[in-house]
Amino acid sequence: MQVYYECPPVPALAVGAGVSKTFAIPYPTRRRITKLNIWQATGLLVAFTADLFNRAVPDAVSAGGADEMWRVAPQIASSVPGIMTHNFPDVDVFFINQDGQTFVQAQGQDTPSLVSTNAKNVIYVRITNSGSNAATFNLILGSEIAQ
Repeated sequence: MQVYYECPPVPALAVGAGVSKTFAIPYPTRRRITKLNIWQATGLLVAFTADLFNRAVPDAVSAGGADEMWRVAPQIASSVPGIMTHNFPDVDVFFINQDGQTFVQAQGQDTPSLVSTNAKNVIYVRITNSGSNAATFNLILGSEIAQ
């Protein structure tokens, strides 16, 4: 049996013109992401993209793409200016928060061992506003977990 979860709408995600902003969204860890809906609440309609990360990343893309290892799914573009409705049907897009986990490689072992699982219930969403006007967005994220 699958249990569906959808976060309450997250309002007032303000992003300046032509810049990126990363938001920490309260969200349970260990979920299969099923949908991402973002819509513009204020300002002239702009084209935008969204990135999902399982660890805190800077607002701007990291030098050398260092934040790529924390990406949950490929970048998603708005379907029309001001609206993004993206479903992940039958695609295994798993989210497991990686903020608090600590791995240590013991002497004589080939692979690191997990020594702490203090994962936060937070997913990170980076919205990049491609327009020439500042905009405010709202967001809903849906997922499921096997029971």
